[in-house]
Amino acid sequence: MIKKKHHLSEEEKTLQKYSFKVADIPPFSRKVTLPSKNSQVINNLSKKNSNYPIPKTRSQILSNWTYYDQKKFLSFYLSEGKNFGQLAKSLNKSTKEVVEFYYYFKMSKEFRTAKSIKKELVNYSSKLEQINDSIIKLKHLSNVEKSISSPTTRVAPTRVTFAPSAISKKRRGRPKKSSHVRGGIHYYY
Repeated sequence: MIKKKHHLSEEEKTLQKYSFKVADIPPFSRKVTLPSKNSQVINNLSKKNSNYPIPKTRSQILSNWTYYDQKKFLSFYLSEGKNFGQLAKSLNKSTKEVVEFYYYFKMSKEFRTAKSIKKELVNYSSKLEQINDSIIKLKHLSNVEKSISSPTTRVAPTRVTFAPSAISKKRRGRPKKSSHVRGGIHYYY
């Protein structure tokens, strides 16, 4: 029973407004069965439908991979990334085998430690590059000072020390309040 519009509350009006815009959803009539870990269910489904894929177990997938193949996969993966086609070529395996192996192997402790070591190496190399760039800039500045100073005037040698932890620290988030504020802009000294 639909009430007249002037007798409806605000909430009922909004519900009625949106109910006209909603599509009708038909009742779900098809029966769906999900395979369980029980092997009888899988066997029954495979007998009924020959196209039903029987999932491989972890031991079946890992049995095709020797220890040497696993190490080779790990080294190629760390160097090339998730380019499974290229990994398959270099390992003389099919792309399907490489992808299956990856999804079982990525949960292993060995894989996770290798990825964390690679990440640390990448971070370390980027810090070394930052330090190297800073050294090059300072060398350039010292060469400029030498060319400006006359041969008769002697400049006292300056000594520069680096603190790698100070170079790698980046300011994240909101700037800290400081006493050096001009016009709403923070200046760091």
